[in-house]
Amino acid sequence: SKGNKIVRIDGDTLQTTAFEASAISQFYGLAMDANGEPWIGGCEGALYHLNLTTGQIETADTTEGCLRGLQIDREGRGWVAANDPCRLVEFDVDSGAITNSSIALPSCETPVGVSIDVEGFVWVVDKDANKAFKVDPDTHTIAAEVGGLVSPYTYSDMTGAGLRLVTTP
Repeated sequence: SKGNKIVRIDGDTLQTTAFEASAISQFYGLAMDANGEPWIGGCEGALYHLNLTTGQIETADTTEGCLRGLQIDREGRGWVAANDPCRLVEFDVDSGAITNSSIALPSCETPVGVSIDVEGFVWVVDKDANKAFKVDPDTHTIAAEVGGLVSPYTYSDMTGAGLRLVTTP
């Protein structure tokens, strides 16, 4: 994604197709669901979805603040790092609805990226708090905090779970 466009590149022909959403000022994070459809975080509090059937970028749901890096797990739940206020957001891929807009990350400052580990836990990196949070996806409790990091910055698929979701759904 770039600005308010998503460009799809055919891996065989290298032909490109651009999808544009003129009403959107800026995309941030990007993740693919098990059907190969992109989900995008926006810094105006909106969650977007590129519907490949219609070719339209749709607003799935909205909340406050800036939605940044995101990831989708094998259960069809999406997870988004959010700022202003600082938190983790959960959404449902089937409906596009935000199911929890305020999962607490104690003493967080600027979470930027999310990934899913091999056990299904949600990891959120916080660049200004210099830490990562491990969140239980079912209870939304903090399973662990890893401190001592230096401005960690990743958007989403730091574990490879996103790639596995699309290649072996």
